[in-house]
Amino acid sequence: MVLSNPEISRHTPPLIAPYDPQNLRPASYDLTVGTEYLISEPGLKQWLPLQSIALSTGQSFAIPPHAVCYVRCREKITLPDNLAARVALRMRFVNSGLMLAAQPPFDPRYDGYVIVMLHNLSNRPCELTEGERVVTMEFYKVFGTPTLSFPNNVISLERTLKKHVISSLQDLEKNTQRTRGIVYGSFALMLALIGALVAIPAIHT
Repeated sequence: MVLSNPEISRHTPPLIAPYDPQNLRPASYDLTVGTEYLISEPGLKQWLPLQSIALSTGQSFAIPPHAVCYVRCREKITLPDNLAARVALRMRFVNSGLMLAAQPPFDPRYDGYVIVMLHNLSNRPCELTEGERVVTMEFYKVFGTPTLSFPNNVISLERTLKKHVISSLQDLEKNTQRTRGIVYGSFALMLALIGALVAIPAIHT
């Protein structure tokens, strides 16, 4: 059973911190862009250490076309024994060409931040701003008491991620541009040679 907005807002202890009633939906709660993100660009050496970028209040950044971006949400989630949760991307970003990578649900007893992996499938940069609502979290009840516990609580991007993830679409786009440049260069050279061959008879007459 999915929790409704009164159950989310009145839950004790609180499920979300910091909590903003304006981010509450009928059966979910919108999580916002936090102060840490990481974009993996083509050409990065896989052995280079991951270094996230800090965001100040209200600061914006752009996810390049076809790039992969990790965002740590501002809110910390604390789940009791009888609740689990999952996230989905807000429709405005879906319509802009962003895709949220599928991820497993947040199990009971989770106590940490939420990291989302976003893939810009469009050919235009997609802008995000610190504090902007980016994903919505749905809470649902778990019947019975879990007998297992897997503490995998997120604190930061750098402590969670292990290596860079490069989008194959970005590499494909760069290779396509490189091939296009070679084709255009060859075509221009061919035209120049044809022009030279046509001019030679005219010189001798």
